[in-house]
Amino acid sequence: MRTIRGLWLALLAAGMLALPACSNNAPTGADGGTDTNSDGDTDSDTDTDTDSDTDSDSDTDGYSVDTLFEQDSLIIPMDIDYQDDGMFLAYGLVYQLLKNDINVHWLIKTPKDLGDDDFVASTLDVPTGDEVVEHGYRGGPFAVAAEDAAAALIVVDAWQASHVTAVHQATESFIGPVARILRNVPRIGIFATGQEDISFDYMNAAGVPDSLDQAWPDAKDPTGVYSGYPDILSVAEVRGPTDTNDKDGALFDNAGEPVFCELMTMHWDVADRDDEAIAEIREYLHYPVHFFAECQSVNAVENSVNGHFLTPNGYIMDERPDEVDVVHPYLPFSQFDGEFETVGGSEPSYSLPEGDSYFDDGVVMMTETGSPIGYRDVWMTGYLDGECDIDVVIEKGGGGRLPPPEDCPGKISYLGGHKYSTDTPISENPDSQGTRFFLNALFEADCITADL
Repeated sequence: MRTIRGLWLALLAAGMLALPACSNNAPTGADGGTDTNSDGDTDSDTDTDTDSDTDSDSDTDGYSVDTLFEQDSLIIPMDIDYQDDGMFLAYGLVYQLLKNDINVHWLIKTPKDLGDDDFVASTLDVPTGDEVVEHGYRGGPFAVAAEDAAAALIVVDAWQASHVTAVHQATESFIGPVARILRNVPRIGIFATGQEDISFDYMNAAGVPDSLDQAWPDAKDPTGVYSGYPDILSVAEVRGPTDTNDKDGALFDNAGEPVFCELMTMHWDVADRDDEAIAEIREYLHYPVHFFAECQSVNAVENSVNGHFLTPNGYIMDERPDEVDVVHPYLPFSQFDGEFETVGGSEPSYSLPEGDSYFDDGVVMMTETGSPIGYRDVWMTGYLDGECDIDVVIEKGGGGRLPPPEDCPGKISYLGGHKYSTDTPISENPDSQGTRFFLNALFEADCITADL
């Protein structure tokens, strides 16, 4: 029987709680070592008894479930060997597959070290037919089960006609570690706080459209008004007309239910912080949604009197790390392949006040090399107020990642650095990897992985 929370997730992902959404759907690392360098410049349920032709293996350890994928299954590589030029557009292809009611499996070995293969498979390139023999796929690749391959290839062919994205088809069965099953197209809101064009660049680089199936604007409108773009929200729209009702802004419909699965905000000048808008975001996060902030938006939100989503007393803004450690290379948020380079800006990293700790220490994905958690952290993701642990690993043989409890709230992701590049190939542009973290967070939300 579908739970109330499951029904709500289904309606939210489909955009049926308020404004029309675009669709309703059902069906890493640097080579060797964990340090990556800078140039110094300024939950879901992994039960695989789904509509896909895959069989779960009970030999599991942590988040992923070893699953049999039959011959003809599709793989979207996410390593620089085969996706160096199409890394961001791979997420756009995933979006299109979900839009066409095709489940996508996110394959991540657990546990693993940075740079480890997630699995090995022999495949043919689509559409060239070039043979790929026993390749070690890494960086968190995506897969489509064999029984969905015919429908998926129609989407792939249309996508590849105008986008550079590698897709492989298995020539024999293989075992893939399923960490997430993506089922739903998200409705994505972009919070226009002054530098929303950074979000536009990230989304357009991936080919992920808005709810009207159109590309995001190619530049910031100095008026802050985006006619014809219902998913771009001003501060006034988010805060709503009153300071007494924290659910009267554009994040909610008339019934007080969230309209968006995701909300993204970039550099928000702290001097322009609106505490009531942040109070609305806090109310929004009481649902299983996702909120992403980058650079000064982290300070504006987390250090607000209505913020403190991940910390008890906010952050101290800190310097740009020269080298970083990846703390949880097996979590979806931390998937990448190649070198990572930090970027500058007003807030390249974050430290906690002396004596403080996170509500959940597992939230830190990347921090300065050799530093303790809470000092010069660069990439963080966790549940509101630490109400659920982001890094829950169960004992081997337990059947895969535990689904989050029914009452888990929304997730918050914070990324240090003003703006990451969207240039490819990734191997020549390590400062583009932060854009991939943005996209990882976009597709990890519980409202995307919900079982309809």
